[in-house]
Amino acid sequence: MPLRIFLSYARNDDQPLPGDDGKGFITTLLKGLEAYFTSFGPPTPEIFRDSREIAKSDQFDPILKEKISKSQIFLAVLSNNWIHRDWCLKELALFEQQWRQLGEHGVKSRVVVVGKNHIDDDARPLLLQGQDSYRFYEKDDEKAGQYREFFKRGKQDAAFYDRVEELARDLWSKAKVDEVPDNDTVPPPTPRSGRKIYLAKPAKDMDEPYRRMVDELEHGNMVVVPALNDELPDDGPAVTQFVDGALADAELSIHLLGEKERFAADDGTPLVKLQLDRAAARAGKDEKFRRIVWAPKIFGALERDPLAIGKRFAPESPRDKIVGDELSKFRDFLIDHLKNTTPRPVHAPGLPANARVYIYHKLEDTPYAMRLAKALEAREIEALTPSFDGDQAALTAWHLEQLRKCDGVVVCWGPNASEVFARASASELANWKEFGREKDFARRALIAGPPPGVRKEALIELPPRSAVDLVLDLTAYDVPTPEALGPLIEPLLHAAGSSGKIAAGEAR
Repeated sequence: MPLRIFLSYARNDDQPLPGDDGKGFITTLLKGLEAYFTSFGPPTPEIFRDSREIAKSDQFDPILKEKISKSQIFLAVLSNNWIHRDWCLKELALFEQQWRQLGEHGVKSRVVVVGKNHIDDDARPLLLQGQDSYRFYEKDDEKAGQYREFFKRGKQDAAFYDRVEELARDLWSKAKVDEVPDNDTVPPPTPRSGRKIYLAKPAKDMDEPYRRMVDELEHGNMVVVPALNDELPDDGPAVTQFVDGALADAELSIHLLGEKERFAADDGTPLVKLQLDRAAARAGKDEKFRRIVWAPKIFGALERDPLAIGKRFAPESPRDKIVGDELSKFRDFLIDHLKNTTPRPVHAPGLPANARVYIYHKLEDTPYAMRLAKALEAREIEALTPSFDGDQAALTAWHLEQLRKCDGVVVCWGPNASEVFARASASELANWKEFGREKDFARRALIAGPPPGVRKEALIELPPRSAVDLVLDLTAYDVPTPEALGPLIEPLLHAAGSSGKIAAGEAR
């Protein structure tokens, strides 16, 4: 199967100027690549170029969608025309969606950038920022701040073909790598968690951050509504009904506020404000629902007041969270928020017979951890413990290996451990995939051992529910009994709003 490359370009970059005898940049580039591919010999990459004119109002062409879905490399001819062409940005977004299971780094490794002319890094789409490119231009030594292009008025100099050869060798080398998989052979994305997030359709000046947030949320297994390619209706009553329907089973809404509005085509309904208003109405009926607003303080050349921006678009609503940080920090905030609000399972199965439970403890708490291990062994549970003798790299590798192969894990807040150890150790357990596991832990628990204390009471009352299934209060047990460890082993049934705490007196 040949390496399939999708060529994304703006058609204006292939238009000769009046009086030019030569071909356009794109046509000349492709002819050069094909000539070098022929001289290199098999395997010959296959480049798809769509030469049809596509109106801005057209629906995304199913032929293009199919070609992108079957492509392994995205070749973007970056230019001032390209970054202002909606169609080109849609092509990039669709390619990113096709390969999102590889993560951001994996997607970037499949994007090759041809720089037709100079574009500042911060003006590029986020996926292309920081990407090296095959530059078909260089700084003009005679004109400060200007660039000399290798292709001009249908003519190309020797540097043009030097770049074409470098690009051709790179693409040809990728074609020789047997490990480059086809889309059909890449494992499908992880099934969605079922958590629905309403991500409001923004104005044009927030289009790129919006696409990035869609990718981040879907990569985190969230269901984004409305979907990326869903368009809002063209009139006020219809769009209100559409938005209310999408908000109905979403757990929160996210709104990205720039300087512009977005309007329905027919009656001029302000869609950014409408979505904020409908989300506020939903929040008024459901105390668990909230609006999260990103109104960056620094927006282009502007310095803004995020709170004032929020009020300008819509009135404040109880439980609003308005964030004015840069996009990367907003992303981090949002990911942390979603982790910390992960719904608890209604039913958590028990540990299987002869299960292995890793007891994560401090060296100084070894005697207490051994008593826990014996109590587990009495319940026919194999206890695994950390290793403390060896260099740090080997100790870390041992620790991660136990987390990878165990059925359940217990963080032991023993007599000599600190609150920081307990909380930090528990937070490690929030994402089981990071350990290379094939499935989730059957049980994640934190045991608060003796002596009792105010901080242990606080953790028992407000457990880190995104990281552990339960907190077991054994502060009164110098020697934990097998019966007291019952909740670790038996199925858990959480009532709505249950904190997951279990006191010693509740254990069998």
